[in-house]
Amino acid sequence: MTDALPSPVKAEPRLPIEVCERVIEAVYNDFYACALVCRAWRARAQRVLFQYVLLQDKDALYRFAELLHASPELGSYVRTLRMRGYLHMPYSPAVLFLTALRGRLTNLAALHIDGFDDAEKAANLLPEGEKELPFLPFHRYFPSLLGSISHINRLSLVNVRFSSFGDFARCLSTLHNLNWTV
Repeated sequence: MTDALPSPVKAEPRLPIEVCERVIEAVYNDFYACALVCRAWRARAQRVLFQYVLLQDKDALYRFAELLHASPELGSYVRTLRMRGYLHMPYSPAVLFLTALRGRLTNLAALHIDGFDDAEKAANLLPEGEKELPFLPFHRYFPSLLGSISHINRLSLVNVRFSSFGDFARCLSTLHNLNWTV
């Protein structure tokens, strides 16, 4: 009876890995994860999946930090980090990300910080008991913490207010590799 069972044979890949990588890049979107197709595709798909990371609140930031703690190699895949939502709060991802992700995003090239505009605020009310501040509540050491991402070359700030022009200038002075375009 055991003679009728096929012997276990190691399956060899049938396509060159470059072809698989092209397929992964071609079919990627926010709703489809090639990492789930097969084990051989997982690492390559993760490179695509983690090129762009969106953090909308502190909970998402902490979940992402835990993921990077468990799988540190994922941090090197992140090229663009975007924080979006209510940012003028003490516990917003824009305020906390430098300490939560410090040293883990070694290939980060672009940072986008987008606060909600008035229409989005009307559609997404703050949770009960939360209050929005008139400006980003950066700690006084925030500009020095920016040194951990001083290698970025693109910075986008939309609907973000600083407490003073001096705070804004201190942040920019730390980011030596920014490409200045108008």
